[in-house]
Amino acid sequence: MSRPGPDGTVPWPPGRVTEEPLDEVDVDRLMVFVPAIMSVGLAFSIATLVRDLFHWTGNRARERRTAIEAGAVVSTVLGEEQPDPEEIGVLSRPLYLLSALVLVTGAAYVTVGSVANFVRDGGYVRDIGWLLAVSLGLAVVLGFLAGVSFVVFLTWPHPPAWTFGPLRTAPLSVVPGRQGQGPSWGLTAGLGASAVATGLLSLMVGSGRSVALDIDRPIARWFVEAEWLGQLEILDLFGRTLFSIGFVVLIGLSFFRCRVMAIAYPVAFAVSWLGGGLIREIVDRDRPAPFGDLESYPSGHLIQAVFIAGLVPLAIAVLSSDRRAVTMARTVLGLLVVATAAHRIHRQDHWPLDVLGGIGLGLTVVLAVHWVLEHRSWHRSCASCPWSRHPAPTPWRQGIFSLGPATAHRLGMVGALGAVVGAAALFGATVVVGLPTDPEGFGLGSAISGPVQIGLATVLALSGLVALRWQAVGAVGIALAATGLGLFASVQYRPLLTFGLTAALVVPAVVVWLSWQREETVGRIFALAAITGTLLIGTAFGTTEIYDYYFGPTHPDSAADELASEEADWLWLGAVDTRSATVVAGGLDSGEELELRYWAAGTAGADGRGSVAAVADRYGVARFVMDRLSPATTYRYSIVDLDDVDDADDRFATTGAGDAGFRTIGEGPQDLVVVLGSCARSGSNGAVFDAMVAEQPDLYLALGDLHYANLESTNPADHIRAYGRSLRQPGQAALFSSVPTAYVWDDHDYGPNDSDGSSISRSAVSTAYRRAVPHHGVDPDIDATIAQAFTVGRVRFVLSDTRSHRTPTTMLGAAQQEWLVEELISSSASHALVVWANPTPWIGAADPTADDWSAYPEQRQAIADALAAAGVANLVMVSGDAHMVAIDDGTNSGYAADGSPGFPLLHAAALDRPGSVKGGPYSHGAFPGGGQYGKLVVADDGGATIGVELSGKTWDGERLVSMELQISVPRTASGP
Repeated sequence: MSRPGPDGTVPWPPGRVTEEPLDEVDVDRLMVFVPAIMSVGLAFSIATLVRDLFHWTGNRARERRTAIEAGAVVSTVLGEEQPDPEEIGVLSRPLYLLSALVLVTGAAYVTVGSVANFVRDGGYVRDIGWLLAVSLGLAVVLGFLAGVSFVVFLTWPHPPAWTFGPLRTAPLSVVPGRQGQGPSWGLTAGLGASAVATGLLSLMVGSGRSVALDIDRPIARWFVEAEWLGQLEILDLFGRTLFSIGFVVLIGLSFFRCRVMAIAYPVAFAVSWLGGGLIREIVDRDRPAPFGDLESYPSGHLIQAVFIAGLVPLAIAVLSSDRRAVTMARTVLGLLVVATAAHRIHRQDHWPLDVLGGIGLGLTVVLAVHWVLEHRSWHRSCASCPWSRHPAPTPWRQGIFSLGPATAHRLGMVGALGAVVGAAALFGATVVVGLPTDPEGFGLGSAISGPVQIGLATVLALSGLVALRWQAVGAVGIALAATGLGLFASVQYRPLLTFGLTAALVVPAVVVWLSWQREETVGRIFALAAITGTLLIGTAFGTTEIYDYYFGPTHPDSAADELASEEADWLWLGAVDTRSATVVAGGLDSGEELELRYWAAGTAGADGRGSVAAVADRYGVARFVMDRLSPATTYRYSIVDLDDVDDADDRFATTGAGDAGFRTIGEGPQDLVVVLGSCARSGSNGAVFDAMVAEQPDLYLALGDLHYANLESTNPADHIRAYGRSLRQPGQAALFSSVPTAYVWDDHDYGPNDSDGSSISRSAVSTAYRRAVPHHGVDPDIDATIAQAFTVGRVRFVLSDTRSHRTPTTMLGAAQQEWLVEELISSSASHALVVWANPTPWIGAADPTADDWSAYPEQRQAIADALAAAGVANLVMVSGDAHMVAIDDGTNSGYAADGSPGFPLLHAAALDRPGSVKGGPYSHGAFPGGGQYGKLVVADDGGATIGVELSGKTWDGERLVSMELQISVPRTASGP
């Protein structure tokens, strides 16, 4: 989907549609378009008159005239001045006004068109005067009938006697006594208008493509730029398989009462499907980007939506005599169709006219079904449907399944006790076992998830007890409790598991329902079954939506191939400098002996190659440190099992195209490309990782939330497995195995959501980090922070740890804060640029409840005061956590007591999580969303200034925001 740029605009038009002038082909089509409509109209007029001529002399016309004249004779005998309108077949009053308008329009159209085409040179009928005479005669007849219709409209319900003749002969009346036995004039007119409008729209879209685009573009632009329309996706139920099946089942149930519905529905479905396909084949219009190769007109999705929205209320009308339910269904489904149409345009699935065409065709089919159902004489075999001779509901027989009283009683007891037992099992799982364990890690934690689950289990138990006395109420209560537990579990487990849990807990409700139904009518049984089924379907839909929202991908998958290494599940490259590099391999067997072989790209023989052996530790991790490398050199490397090769030559002879590669850091001043990001869902394989690799970066700064496992585990193996789950995904594998990485954690990859130094996972994740992560000199003591610093060229990178030593009174701990301030000040004097990688948001009003620096205003000010006192002016901060890209030029990042300005700041997130905004304000704005990353470009030629560009980009290459800086290099700066 196109996104607004920094100026708030959206690139338009999308895809490969360009602003083209009306070409000659479109002009020719339009020249054919108008006469085609004229010819079609004239042909319909003549066909109508010919048909009525036959009707005037046919049995129906004779029946109508006889009935009308008989009514007039009876009225005369009885001394009535005028016969009753119904006795002479007079129609509803509005129909005569509509007829007058249509007939006058037709007469004017025929007169003007025929005369104009006769008198002008080259006219269509210039050489055939008889056609002009026929046309004018036709116009006179139409005008006369229009006058009759208008007079009847004015004098209704007792028209003058002179109108009886035209009423008897022209199709302006019906056989007396048949009113109300067929479709109303309004329904007939609506069906005709819908069909004609859809046909004309299709003709216009197919004939004048540029004209259609001129109409579509400005409308589509507004819909695309209205970001709030993206939230309407949850209302688009018509494309959901489960809901479509539910709607079809509901419509199918109406077949048992209405035989006409049983025939009309499948025929209508076939007509809508074939009609839509035929029009798409003829019109052959491409969709907007990114679906340009698919036919777009008319929208099949909207045909289906209108079809369902129009027929479901009819099914409800057949099954229930409650008009309020029918009206409510029409209103709700109609609003859902509108929301679906708006969302499809917003997503650029269709052009606006495509959506309108789909609605038109769907509405035409629905009105045709209504028109067919209104023929009451066709419902002779129906079982009490609204159009039958006996529309009052016929009592259904009691019960669907025949059960004896004893069996029904036992089933009721079993169902009620089953709910209580299920609730007890949930109590035990929550209190004793400790479920749910939050394996995906939304961050609810045991403090929230436990009480919620206990509360829902209580509702389940109470519903089971209620079912002992009031079975229907108890069954619904059990179903509601099961649904609530399913929705709650959806933020803990995968959809299949949560749906299975819900289905298992609904079993007691079904058993109670079986006991209850034996003495109830089918209508009430169906109503309760529909409620229960809807809850289950809603749970399946809701759990999928919730899980996809919190844990699903925010953008398309990576196109990268799987990791080439056959020995390791994942590889992690880091701690790369001018002469050395570290690779960590994971997913190995404990004690396995492996060797990493590496060689300079483009070298032959023994030059530039080497090998490092390592043994996998108890966690299946092996660390390989390559040294004696050359600066600014590209190396390839591969992992081999020592048992599979005999000597070194064999090992190097197995070089393959899939081997990983990297480039060492150069010496002295140099240009740098650094990509940075944070907040990727567990196991993400998003295309955003491809985009970062495509930048050909020298360094990747992983600013926390590498995954969202939110582990409350004291076992380091669990945390290492969480690393591996992400790193073995093809997109991330390509990045982490080939781009030097510097990584610092945040809350979700450190412990539970918003965790600090008190987290029970502190020691385990600290051990896992030191075992599995290649780093730049982290203190080996697991009780220490993972703060670190390293230099690339004349740039100093400083990474702070904002989690492991955080307490309610300190963000960093006294020791780390002292180290950080000293490191920033000293590095700013000795380096051209200092980049502070701080994973936690810095900007924001003081708030003791916040999970960022806003909760520690005193420490934030202390750091700012120290930087201001030292005159630090070459510092740039990069940060994560907040699911947004944002830039501040220093306007809002200064917190020193003396009012000194702040430093430039770049937020980079979310790699693959839903968007959100934290802190602020930011001088260049904030752009929430997933599939985003940051980019820092350094231009350093060794001079007195250094160029820095900060930017935020999306997975598809769109630049959301950027800022360029020229920073003066301190005179004392010398670099490494």
